[in-house]
Amino acid sequence: MPGPHGRLRTGLPVAVGLGLLLLALAGLTGCTQASPPLSSSQEPVADPGIATAGETPEPPVDGDTTQTDTTQADTAQTETPVPVPRVTIKALVQYVTVGGVLRFRMTADPAPSAPLRVNLRWSDPVHVLVTRPWTVTIPTSGTADFSAATLATAVIGPRRHGDTASVLVLVGEGTGYTGANTGVGVTVRGKTAYTLVSITAHPLLLYEGEPVTITVTSDPPPVFPITVKLNWLEAHRFAETPPQTVKVPASGTASFALATKNDLVDNYGDASIVGVSIDRRSGYGLGWPLTATVVVVDDESDPVVSVSADSTSVQEGDNLSFTLTAMPQPASALTVNLDWRFGGDPATRHSLAGTPPDTATIPTSGTAKVTVATTDDSADNPDDTPVTIRIQPGAGYIDGHVLRPRSASITIRDND
Repeated sequence: MPGPHGRLRTGLPVAVGLGLLLLALAGLTGCTQASPPLSSSQEPVADPGIATAGETPEPPVDGDTTQTDTTQADTAQTETPVPVPRVTIKALVQYVTVGGVLRFRMTADPAPSAPLRVNLRWSDPVHVLVTRPWTVTIPTSGTADFSAATLATAVIGPRRHGDTASVLVLVGEGTGYTGANTGVGVTVRGKTAYTLVSITAHPLLLYEGEPVTITVTSDPPPVFPITVKLNWLEAHRFAETPPQTVKVPASGTASFALATKNDLVDNYGDASIVGVSIDRRSGYGLGWPLTATVVVVDDESDPVVSVSADSTSVQEGDNLSFTLTAMPQPASALTVNLDWRFGGDPATRHSLAGTPPDTATIPTSGTAKVTVATTDDSADNPDDTPVTIRIQPGAGYIDGHVLRPRSASITIRDND
């Protein structure tokens, strides 16, 4: 542009502006130049932490620390907690005598994965223990046995129920298990331990001259043999004088046989009851039964006839069956008189097919059957009505005696 004197202004500011413009254009041209092409031997280097499209990321190798904290947290949440074993104790013996050994078994459920040390607590108020463990180690099998010894010279004072004491073992407090304060007790018996004595006799019915066996039992068995005092009833009926005492050994049972006396006199069927009872005495208690009785029947008199029912009930249409027994066996056939009763309802008689027999014959074998048929009618008869057979007095026999019943009953059940 012409200046005031007619010349162009070519001062310094114009030259500087043009230079800055040229520099700016040169910088833009350098930024937009393409990178030189890679040679055929060069490959692009991928970021190890980034998977390209269509590729599956490889799992980390050992020692790789590129896993995220989120993955580690998920793994910790899926782990199953290890159950804590519960410890229990049971006794392998129920009681011992002073000087004996208490035996126990400890169990951990589930079994521990490593040996488990368990603490014990003991209760020994009478101080009968001489040795005892305070800890027990349970192996991975899950069970461990342990024991405690009692003092042989321990003195156990008298108790209300005998000379005994109790020892209690408990699971103590500890780590790695549960079940603390649970346990088991064992009885320790003194030298004069309390025991209950009972008595029995066999057989309960016999003839003159036959033996009877008496058995005395001590429960629990005594530590040392004990002497039991006996009282006898009708002792003169035995062939020898019965003993006044019997010694029960440590096995807990004592038996002996006594023969009854055969007087060879016809006592007309008379029978006597002989018996024995336990007398009170220190060193034992009275159990059950306290007495034993036996019926001794005269064998010179006539046979004793008894009757028994072969069943408790029959349905109408079936037979009633009874058994007659003569004891001892008769030397010849024996005719026995019978009587029949029909409960409280006379209609029961109509359930029988005919009239029941008034007599029966027992052969020399000593037994006979009496059978009565019943009628299966269409009438609605009273149910559960008994029919009773009864032995009546007669010649050559005795109608029942003491343990030999003279009557028996069978019920007829109505089916209408």
